[in-house]
Amino acid sequence: MHNEMYGVRNAIMGLLVIVLLLGQNGASLMQNLLRIDLIHTWMHIKPLTWSDMLNDDIPDKWSVQSWGGATAIYRIVTGQVLSGQHAISIQRTNIIGGVALVQDVTVPATSQMLLSVHSKGVGGAIQVLGDGDTLGWIDIPATDPWCNYRLTFQVPSNVNTIRLLLRAGELGVIYFDEAYLGIASDGRAESNLLGNSGFEEDGVSGDPLIWWSSEVAAPVKQNDLPRGIAYMNIGDMLNGNIPAIQLRARELGINCSENPAMTGWLMARGEDFEQAGGVFSREQLYHLAIKLAPNCPQPYVALAKLYKEHLGFWRAAELYHQAAELSGDTIWRARYFFEEGLLHVRYTGEMAQAISALQKADEVQGWEPGYWYKGAAAFFLGQAFESSGRIEEARLAYQRAITCTGCGYHSVEARKRLEALSTSEP
Repeated sequence: MHNEMYGVRNAIMGLLVIVLLLGQNGASLMQNLLRIDLIHTWMHIKPLTWSDMLNDDIPDKWSVQSWGGATAIYRIVTGQVLSGQHAISIQRTNIIGGVALVQDVTVPATSQMLLSVHSKGVGGAIQVLGDGDTLGWIDIPATDPWCNYRLTFQVPSNVNTIRLLLRAGELGVIYFDEAYLGIASDGRAESNLLGNSGFEEDGVSGDPLIWWSSEVAAPVKQNDLPRGIAYMNIGDMLNGNIPAIQLRARELGINCSENPAMTGWLMARGEDFEQAGGVFSREQLYHLAIKLAPNCPQPYVALAKLYKEHLGFWRAAELYHQAAELSGDTIWRARYFFEEGLLHVRYTGEMAQAISALQKADEVQGWEPGYWYKGAAAFFLGQAFESSGRIEEARLAYQRAITCTGCGYHSVEARKRLEALSTSEP
Protein backbone atom coordinates (compact mmCIF):
# COMPACT_ATOMS: atom_id res chain seq x y z
CA MET A 1 0.00 0.00 0.00
CA HIS A 2 2.87 2.36 0.90
CA ASN A 3 4.49 1.81 -2.53
CA GLU A 4 1.18 2.38 -4.28
CA MET A 5 0.57 5.66 -2.48
CA TYR A 6 4.16 6.70 -3.18
CA GLY A 7 3.65 6.05 -6.90
CA VAL A 8 0.40 8.04 -6.96
CA ARG A 9 2.08 10.94 -5.15
CA ASN A 10 4.95 10.97 -7.66
CA ALA A 11 2.52 10.90 -10.59
CA ILE A 12 0.58 13.83 -9.18
CA MET A 13 3.73 15.80 -8.48
CA GLY A 14 4.88 15.17 -12.05
CA LEU A 15 1.61 16.54 -13.37
CA LEU A 16 1.90 19.60 -11.20
CA VAL A 17 5.40 20.32 -12.54
CA ILE A 18 4.00 20.07 -16.08
CA VAL A 19 1.24 22.50 -15.13
CA LEU A 20 3.81 25.00 -13.92
CA LEU A 21 6.02 24.58 -16.97
CA LEU A 22 3.19 24.73 -19.50
CA GLY A 23 1.19 27.47 -17.82
CA GLN A 24 0.28 30.52 -19.86
CA ASN A 25 3.05 33.06 -20.25
CA GLY A 26 2.87 35.66 -17.54
CA ALA A 27 0.51 33.62 -15.38
CA SER A 28 0.52 34.82 -11.80
CA LEU A 29 1.66 32.71 -8.89
CA MET A 30 -1.96 32.61 -7.73
CA GLN A 31 -3.11 31.24 -11.08
CA ASN A 32 -0.50 28.48 -10.94
CA LEU A 33 -1.50 27.63 -7.38
CA LEU A 34 -5.12 27.41 -8.52
CA ARG A 35 -4.07 25.02 -11.29
CA ILE A 36 -2.17 22.87 -8.81
CA ASP A 37 -5.12 22.73 -6.43
CA LEU A 38 -7.53 21.94 -9.25
CA ILE A 39 -5.46 19.08 -10.70
CA HIS A 40 -4.75 17.69 -7.23
CA THR A 41 -8.49 17.46 -6.57
CA TRP A 42 -9.23 16.10 -10.04
CA MET A 43 -6.64 13.32 -9.82
CA HIS A 44 -8.08 12.06 -6.53
CA ILE A 45 -11.71 11.52 -7.57
CA LYS A 46 -12.66 7.92 -8.32
CA PRO A 47 -15.86 5.91 -8.83
CA LEU A 48 -17.40 4.31 -5.77
CA THR A 49 -18.58 0.94 -7.10
CA TRP A 50 -17.11 -1.79 -9.33
CA SER A 51 -18.63 -3.39 -12.41
CA ASP A 52 -17.19 -5.11 -15.49
CA MET A 53 -20.37 -5.13 -17.57
CA LEU A 54 -20.47 -3.16 -20.84
CA ASN A 55 -23.48 -2.04 -22.87
CA ASP A 56 -21.95 -3.45 -26.06
CA ASP A 57 -24.60 -5.82 -27.52
CA ILE A 58 -22.82 -8.81 -26.00
CA PRO A 59 -24.97 -10.08 -23.10
CA ASP A 60 -23.46 -9.87 -19.64
CA LYS A 61 -21.84 -13.13 -18.43
CA TRP A 62 -21.43 -14.26 -22.06
CA SER A 63 -18.56 -13.74 -24.52
CA VAL A 64 -18.04 -14.24 -28.24
CA GLN A 65 -15.76 -16.64 -30.07
CA SER A 66 -14.82 -16.96 -33.73
CA TRP A 67 -12.36 -19.09 -35.68
CA GLY A 68 -11.22 -19.77 -39.21
CA GLY A 69 -11.77 -16.23 -40.50
CA ALA A 70 -15.50 -16.17 -39.69
CA THR A 71 -17.34 -12.84 -39.45
CA ALA A 72 -20.60 -12.11 -37.63
CA ILE A 73 -22.67 -9.42 -35.93
CA TYR A 74 -24.05 -9.89 -32.42
CA ARG A 75 -27.08 -7.90 -31.30
CA ILE A 76 -29.35 -7.74 -28.27
CA VAL A 77 -32.82 -7.63 -29.88
CA THR A 78 -36.28 -6.64 -28.68
CA GLY A 79 -38.40 -7.51 -31.72
CA GLN A 80 -37.79 -11.29 -31.87
CA VAL A 81 -38.28 -12.43 -28.28
CA LEU A 82 -39.64 -15.62 -26.75
CA SER A 83 -39.85 -14.37 -23.16
CA GLY A 84 -38.86 -11.23 -21.27
CA GLN A 85 -37.63 -8.07 -22.99
CA HIS A 86 -34.62 -9.30 -24.95
CA ALA A 87 -33.13 -12.14 -26.96
CA ILE A 88 -29.72 -12.50 -28.63
CA SER A 89 -29.14 -12.70 -32.39
CA ILE A 90 -26.06 -13.82 -34.30
CA GLN A 91 -25.84 -12.82 -37.96
CA ARG A 92 -23.32 -14.81 -39.97
CA THR A 93 -21.87 -12.68 -42.77
CA ASN A 94 -19.58 -15.26 -44.37
CA ILE A 95 -19.51 -19.06 -44.57
CA ILE A 96 -15.96 -19.88 -43.49
CA GLY A 97 -14.92 -20.91 -39.99
CA GLY A 98 -17.35 -20.62 -37.13
CA VAL A 99 -18.80 -18.20 -34.59
CA ALA A 100 -20.50 -18.71 -31.24
CA LEU A 101 -21.78 -17.01 -28.13
CA VAL A 102 -20.13 -18.79 -25.21
CA GLN A 103 -20.28 -19.10 -21.44
CA ASP A 104 -17.99 -21.05 -19.12
CA VAL A 105 -19.87 -22.72 -16.26
CA THR A 106 -18.65 -24.47 -13.12
CA VAL A 107 -20.43 -27.85 -12.76
CA PRO A 108 -20.13 -30.79 -10.35
CA ALA A 109 -17.79 -33.49 -11.66
CA THR A 110 -19.45 -36.80 -12.68
CA SER A 111 -22.89 -35.14 -12.68
CA GLN A 112 -25.64 -35.75 -15.23
CA MET A 113 -26.58 -32.38 -16.75
CA LEU A 114 -29.62 -31.10 -18.64
CA LEU A 115 -29.28 -28.35 -21.24
CA SER A 116 -32.26 -26.55 -22.74
CA VAL A 117 -32.16 -23.65 -25.25
CA HIS A 118 -34.83 -21.99 -27.41
CA SER A 119 -33.90 -20.92 -30.94
CA LYS A 120 -35.25 -19.78 -34.31
CA GLY A 121 -33.81 -18.52 -37.58
CA VAL A 122 -31.40 -19.86 -40.19
CA GLY A 123 -30.02 -22.72 -38.11
CA GLY A 124 -26.91 -23.56 -36.19
CA ALA A 125 -25.88 -25.82 -33.35
CA ILE A 126 -25.41 -26.03 -29.60
CA GLN A 127 -22.18 -27.55 -28.31
CA VAL A 128 -20.90 -28.41 -24.85
CA LEU A 129 -17.14 -28.70 -24.32
CA GLY A 130 -15.28 -30.13 -21.34
CA ASP A 131 -11.48 -30.20 -21.17
CA GLY A 132 -11.38 -29.77 -24.95
CA ASP A 133 -13.75 -32.68 -25.68
CA THR A 134 -17.33 -32.40 -26.94
CA LEU A 135 -19.68 -33.63 -24.21
CA GLY A 136 -22.89 -32.78 -26.05
CA TRP A 137 -24.12 -31.47 -29.40
CA ILE A 138 -27.47 -30.47 -30.92
CA ASP A 139 -27.98 -29.48 -34.56
CA ILE A 140 -30.52 -26.69 -35.00
CA PRO A 141 -32.41 -26.71 -38.32
CA ALA A 142 -33.77 -23.56 -39.95
CA THR A 143 -37.13 -22.69 -38.44
CA ASP A 144 -39.48 -19.70 -38.27
CA PRO A 145 -41.19 -20.37 -34.92
CA TRP A 146 -39.31 -20.69 -31.66
CA CYS A 147 -38.35 -24.29 -30.88
CA ASN A 148 -36.85 -25.85 -27.77
CA TYR A 149 -33.73 -28.00 -27.99
CA ARG A 150 -32.72 -30.22 -25.07
CA LEU A 151 -29.96 -32.68 -24.33
CA THR A 152 -28.45 -34.47 -21.37
CA PHE A 153 -24.76 -35.18 -20.98
CA GLN A 154 -22.41 -36.67 -18.43
CA VAL A 155 -19.63 -34.56 -16.87
CA PRO A 156 -16.39 -36.59 -16.67
CA SER A 157 -14.64 -37.01 -13.33
CA ASN A 158 -11.72 -34.79 -14.41
CA VAL A 159 -13.93 -31.84 -15.50
CA ASN A 160 -15.42 -29.14 -13.28
CA THR A 161 -15.82 -26.35 -15.87
CA ILE A 162 -17.68 -26.72 -19.15
CA ARG A 163 -18.09 -24.32 -22.05
CA LEU A 164 -21.49 -23.83 -23.68
CA LEU A 165 -21.37 -22.63 -27.31
CA LEU A 166 -24.44 -21.26 -29.07
CA ARG A 167 -23.26 -21.56 -32.66
CA ALA A 168 -24.50 -19.83 -35.81
CA GLY A 169 -24.20 -22.12 -38.81
CA GLU A 170 -25.55 -20.45 -41.93
CA LEU A 171 -25.58 -17.05 -43.62
CA GLY A 172 -28.31 -14.97 -42.03
CA VAL A 173 -29.63 -14.55 -38.51
CA ILE A 174 -30.20 -17.08 -35.74
CA TYR A 175 -31.86 -16.14 -32.44
CA PHE A 176 -31.47 -17.64 -28.97
CA ASP A 177 -33.52 -17.12 -25.82
CA GLU A 178 -34.25 -18.70 -22.45
CA ALA A 179 -31.27 -21.01 -21.98
CA TYR A 180 -31.07 -23.43 -19.04
CA LEU A 181 -28.33 -25.63 -17.63
CA GLY A 182 -28.83 -27.69 -14.49
CA ILE A 183 -28.36 -31.08 -12.92
CA ALA A 184 -30.68 -33.58 -14.55
CA SER A 185 -33.31 -34.91 -12.13
CA ASP A 186 -36.57 -36.82 -12.30
CA GLY A 187 -39.16 -34.12 -12.81
CA ARG A 188 -37.66 -31.70 -10.29
CA ALA A 189 -36.55 -28.21 -11.27
CA GLU A 190 -32.92 -27.62 -10.33
CA SER A 191 -31.12 -24.26 -10.15
CA ASN A 192 -30.07 -22.71 -13.46
CA LEU A 193 -26.27 -22.61 -13.50
CA LEU A 194 -26.13 -20.14 -16.39
CA GLY A 195 -25.68 -16.45 -15.76
CA ASN A 196 -28.02 -14.08 -17.64
CA SER A 197 -29.76 -17.09 -19.18
CA GLY A 198 -32.52 -14.96 -20.77
CA PHE A 199 -30.08 -12.42 -22.26
CA GLU A 200 -31.88 -9.61 -20.45
CA GLU A 201 -28.78 -7.86 -19.09
CA ASP A 202 -26.35 -5.86 -21.23
CA GLY A 203 -24.51 -3.39 -19.06
CA VAL A 204 -26.15 -0.09 -18.20
CA SER A 205 -27.34 2.53 -20.67
CA GLY A 206 -28.51 5.17 -18.18
CA ASP A 207 -27.72 8.88 -18.02
CA PRO A 208 -23.95 9.31 -17.40
CA LEU A 209 -24.60 12.62 -15.63
CA ILE A 210 -26.70 10.81 -13.03
CA TRP A 211 -23.93 8.22 -12.68
CA TRP A 212 -21.38 10.99 -12.18
CA SER A 213 -23.36 12.83 -9.53
CA SER A 214 -24.20 9.66 -7.57
CA GLU A 215 -21.02 7.62 -8.01
CA VAL A 216 -18.14 10.01 -8.62
CA ALA A 217 -18.65 13.71 -8.01
CA ALA A 218 -16.41 15.44 -5.49
CA PRO A 219 -17.43 19.13 -5.60
CA VAL A 220 -15.00 21.91 -4.77
CA LYS A 221 -15.83 25.50 -4.06
CA GLN A 222 -13.58 27.50 -6.31
CA ASN A 223 -14.93 30.56 -8.06
CA ASP A 224 -11.71 31.97 -9.53
CA LEU A 225 -10.95 29.21 -12.06
CA PRO A 226 -7.67 29.15 -14.01
CA ARG A 227 -7.90 30.14 -17.64
CA GLY A 228 -7.66 27.55 -20.40
CA ILE A 229 -10.40 25.32 -21.70
CA ALA A 230 -9.30 22.18 -19.87
CA TYR A 231 -8.87 23.96 -16.51
CA MET A 232 -12.24 25.68 -16.81
CA ASN A 233 -13.94 22.41 -17.75
CA ILE A 234 -12.37 20.55 -14.82
CA GLY A 235 -13.43 23.29 -12.40
CA ASP A 236 -16.97 23.39 -13.77
CA MET A 237 -17.20 19.59 -13.68
CA LEU A 238 -16.14 19.44 -10.04
CA ASN A 239 -18.59 22.23 -9.18
CA GLY A 240 -21.44 20.67 -11.14
CA ASN A 241 -21.66 23.51 -13.67
CA ILE A 242 -22.45 21.21 -16.60
CA PRO A 243 -24.13 23.84 -18.87
CA ALA A 244 -20.90 25.86 -18.99
CA ILE A 245 -18.98 22.87 -20.39
CA GLN A 246 -21.69 22.10 -22.93
CA LEU A 247 -21.72 25.74 -24.06
CA ARG A 248 -17.96 25.68 -24.72
CA ALA A 249 -18.40 22.56 -26.84
CA ARG A 250 -21.21 24.14 -28.86
CA GLU A 251 -19.12 27.25 -29.46
CA LEU A 252 -16.33 25.08 -30.94
CA GLY A 253 -18.76 23.42 -33.36
CA ILE A 254 -17.07 21.29 -36.02
CA ASN A 255 -13.70 22.71 -34.92
CA CYS A 256 -13.78 20.46 -31.87
CA SER A 257 -11.99 17.79 -33.92
CA GLU A 258 -8.90 20.02 -33.73
CA ASN A 259 -9.34 20.90 -30.04
CA PRO A 260 -8.69 17.71 -28.05
CA ALA A 261 -8.44 19.76 -24.83
CA MET A 262 -12.24 20.07 -24.89
CA THR A 263 -12.67 16.46 -23.73
CA GLY A 264 -9.14 15.17 -23.15
CA TRP A 265 -9.16 16.26 -19.49
CA LEU A 266 -12.02 13.83 -18.87
CA MET A 267 -11.01 10.91 -21.11
CA ALA A 268 -7.48 10.88 -19.75
CA ARG A 269 -8.92 9.43 -16.54
CA GLY A 270 -10.28 6.38 -18.37
CA GLU A 271 -7.66 3.83 -17.28
CA ASP A 272 -7.63 5.22 -13.72
CA PHE A 273 -11.40 4.84 -13.52
CA GLU A 274 -11.24 1.30 -14.88
CA GLN A 275 -8.72 0.32 -12.21
CA ALA A 276 -10.92 1.80 -9.49
CA GLY A 277 -14.41 0.96 -10.73
CA GLY A 278 -14.09 -1.62 -13.49
CA VAL A 279 -14.54 -1.35 -17.22
CA PHE A 280 -18.10 -0.04 -16.69
CA SER A 281 -16.72 3.14 -15.12
CA ARG A 282 -14.45 3.72 -18.10
CA GLU A 283 -17.41 3.24 -20.44
CA GLN A 284 -19.55 5.69 -18.46
CA LEU A 285 -16.73 8.23 -18.47
CA TYR A 286 -16.62 8.19 -22.29
CA HIS A 287 -20.42 8.38 -22.49
CA LEU A 288 -20.22 11.38 -20.18
CA ALA A 289 -17.71 13.06 -22.51
CA ILE A 290 -20.11 12.46 -25.42
CA LYS A 291 -22.99 13.99 -23.47
CA LEU A 292 -20.92 17.04 -22.55
CA ALA A 293 -19.53 17.52 -26.07
CA PRO A 294 -21.61 15.56 -28.63
CA ASN A 295 -19.94 17.45 -31.50
CA CYS A 296 -16.44 16.29 -30.52
CA PRO A 297 -15.16 13.09 -32.20
CA GLN A 298 -12.56 12.14 -29.58
CA PRO A 299 -14.88 10.50 -27.00
CA TYR A 300 -16.59 8.44 -29.71
CA VAL A 301 -13.15 7.12 -30.68
CA ALA A 302 -12.27 6.34 -27.06
CA LEU A 303 -15.52 4.40 -26.63
CA ALA A 304 -14.96 2.60 -29.94
CA LYS A 305 -11.51 1.47 -28.78
CA LEU A 306 -13.00 0.19 -25.51
CA TYR A 307 -15.66 -1.86 -27.31
CA LYS A 308 -13.07 -3.17 -29.75
CA GLU A 309 -10.91 -4.35 -26.83
CA HIS A 310 -13.90 -6.35 -25.56
CA LEU A 311 -14.91 -7.73 -28.99
CA GLY A 312 -17.93 -5.48 -29.47
CA PHE A 313 -16.89 -4.87 -33.06
CA TRP A 314 -20.24 -3.86 -34.54
CA ARG A 315 -20.82 -1.17 -31.92
CA ALA A 316 -17.20 -0.01 -32.26
CA ALA A 317 -17.56 0.41 -36.03
CA GLU A 318 -20.67 2.55 -35.54
CA LEU A 319 -18.78 4.83 -33.15
CA TYR A 320 -15.85 5.25 -35.55
CA HIS A 321 -18.37 6.24 -38.23
CA GLN A 322 -19.85 8.89 -35.95
CA ALA A 323 -16.37 10.19 -35.12
CA ALA A 324 -15.50 10.45 -38.81
CA GLU A 325 -18.65 12.40 -39.59
CA LEU A 326 -17.81 14.85 -36.80
CA SER A 327 -14.24 15.41 -38.00
CA GLY A 328 -14.97 17.84 -40.83
CA ASP A 329 -12.26 18.09 -43.49
CA THR A 330 -9.41 17.08 -41.18
CA ILE A 331 -7.17 14.05 -41.74
CA TRP A 332 -8.84 12.48 -38.71
CA ARG A 333 -11.94 11.94 -40.83
CA ALA A 334 -10.02 9.56 -43.11
CA ARG A 335 -8.36 7.82 -40.16
CA TYR A 336 -11.67 7.10 -38.43
CA PHE A 337 -13.33 5.92 -41.66
CA PHE A 338 -10.38 3.55 -42.12
CA GLU A 339 -10.85 2.11 -38.62
CA GLU A 340 -14.56 1.63 -39.29
CA GLY A 341 -13.91 -0.12 -42.60
CA LEU A 342 -11.22 -2.36 -41.13
CA LEU A 343 -13.58 -3.58 -38.39
CA HIS A 344 -16.21 -4.44 -41.01
CA VAL A 345 -13.73 -6.33 -43.20
CA ARG A 346 -12.13 -8.30 -40.40
CA TYR A 347 -14.97 -8.91 -37.96
CA THR A 348 -18.53 -7.92 -38.90
CA GLY A 349 -18.47 -8.82 -42.60
CA GLU A 350 -20.70 -5.86 -43.51
CA MET A 351 -18.93 -5.26 -46.81
CA ALA A 352 -21.20 -2.50 -48.11
CA GLN A 353 -20.33 -0.38 -45.07
CA ALA A 354 -16.67 -1.41 -45.36
CA ILE A 355 -16.48 -0.26 -48.98
CA SER A 356 -18.14 3.07 -48.23
CA ALA A 357 -15.79 3.81 -45.32
CA LEU A 358 -12.56 2.59 -46.94
CA GLN A 359 -13.23 4.53 -50.13
CA LYS A 360 -13.33 7.73 -48.07
CA ALA A 361 -10.04 6.81 -46.38
CA ASP A 362 -8.41 5.78 -49.66
CA GLU A 363 -9.13 9.19 -51.21
CA VAL A 364 -7.01 11.05 -48.63
CA GLN A 365 -3.25 11.12 -48.11
CA GLY A 366 -1.38 11.99 -44.94
CA TRP A 367 -3.66 10.53 -42.25
CA GLU A 368 -1.55 7.38 -41.79
CA PRO A 369 0.09 7.33 -38.33
CA GLY A 370 2.77 4.78 -39.26
CA TYR A 371 4.33 2.47 -41.83
CA TRP A 372 1.71 -0.28 -41.51
CA TYR A 373 -1.07 2.11 -42.52
CA LYS A 374 0.54 3.13 -45.82
CA GLY A 375 -1.60 1.57 -48.55
CA ALA A 376 -3.79 -0.21 -45.98
CA ALA A 377 -7.00 1.56 -47.05
CA ALA A 378 -6.51 0.48 -50.68
CA PHE A 379 -5.54 -3.08 -49.70
CA PHE A 380 -8.52 -3.70 -47.41
CA LEU A 381 -10.81 -1.95 -49.88
CA GLY A 382 -9.63 -4.51 -52.41
CA GLN A 383 -10.58 -7.28 -49.98
CA ALA A 384 -14.01 -5.76 -49.45
CA PHE A 385 -14.59 -5.47 -53.21
CA GLU A 386 -13.37 -9.03 -53.74
CA SER A 387 -15.67 -10.41 -51.02
CA SER A 388 -18.56 -8.56 -52.66
CA GLY A 389 -17.83 -10.04 -56.08
CA ARG A 390 -16.73 -6.69 -57.56
CA ILE A 391 -13.55 -8.12 -59.06
CA GLU A 392 -12.50 -5.34 -61.42
CA GLU A 393 -12.76 -2.76 -58.64
CA ALA A 394 -10.79 -5.09 -56.36
CA ARG A 395 -8.00 -5.28 -58.97
CA LEU A 396 -7.77 -1.50 -59.16
CA ALA A 397 -7.64 -1.16 -55.38
CA TYR A 398 -4.91 -3.82 -55.07
CA GLN A 399 -2.96 -2.07 -57.80
CA ARG A 400 -3.03 1.18 -55.82
CA ALA A 401 -1.72 -0.67 -52.77
CA ILE A 402 1.19 -1.98 -54.87
CA THR A 403 2.22 1.25 -56.60
CA CYS A 404 1.71 3.89 -53.91
CA THR A 405 4.80 5.48 -52.36
CA GLY A 406 5.96 3.85 -49.12
CA CYS A 407 3.33 1.10 -49.22
CA GLY A 408 5.71 -1.82 -49.05
CA TYR A 409 4.01 -3.54 -46.12
CA HIS A 410 0.79 -4.37 -47.99
CA SER A 411 2.21 -4.54 -51.52
CA VAL A 412 3.29 -8.20 -51.25
CA GLU A 413 -0.16 -9.43 -50.21
CA ALA A 414 -1.86 -7.15 -52.72
CA ARG A 415 0.28 -8.65 -55.48
CA LYS A 416 -0.67 -12.16 -54.32
CA ARG A 417 -4.36 -11.27 -54.45
CA LEU A 418 -3.96 -9.84 -57.95
CA GLU A 419 -2.29 -13.04 -59.10
CA ALA A 420 -5.00 -15.16 -57.47
CA LEU A 421 -7.70 -13.17 -59.25
CA SER A 422 -5.92 -13.62 -62.56
CA THR A 423 -5.56 -17.41 -62.17
CA SER A 424 -9.23 -17.74 -61.18
CA GLU A 425 -10.49 -16.17 -64.40
CA PRO A 426 -12.36 -18.63 -66.64
